[in-house]
Amino acid sequence: WLWDPDGGLLKVFGQLESHYAGAPEAMRALAERHDLVVLTNRPRAVAHLTAAWLARWRICFAELHVLGMGALKSGVLPHADVYVDDNPSVVRDLLENTDARILVPGQPWNRDVEFGGGRVERFVSWGTVEDRIECGDR
Repeated sequence: WLWDPDGGLLKVFGQLESHYAGAPEAMRALAERHDLVVLTNRPRAVAHLTAAWLARWRICFAELHVLGMGALKSGVLPHADVYVDDNPSVVRDLLENTDARILVPGQPWNRDVEFGGGRVERFVSWGTVEDRIECGDR
């Protein structure tokens, strides 16, 4: 995605084909046993592109919330048991306003960020997400 300074979409760079390695497979597997609720911060004008990406990768979900830029994911009720997010400000919001576990995929913009609290778990491979969630449910 390429955004203008006002949050408008300038261009989509093949985003329907783009994904983190293993993410669609992990999301499909989780959706078979859990209610998958997708929360995303992007302009509502591009909600159809998020829905198209989910459809492209055959990801079934219980709910899709396109919150708009800067909206707090903790404001979506009921709170989830587990969140997956790579944005440090979102992780902090979830730590402060929910009791959930938060899985954080390692990215250059969050590698050096310390979150504190025992509810944040970092991961490198989406292939480990399903096991992490399933083990935490027991």
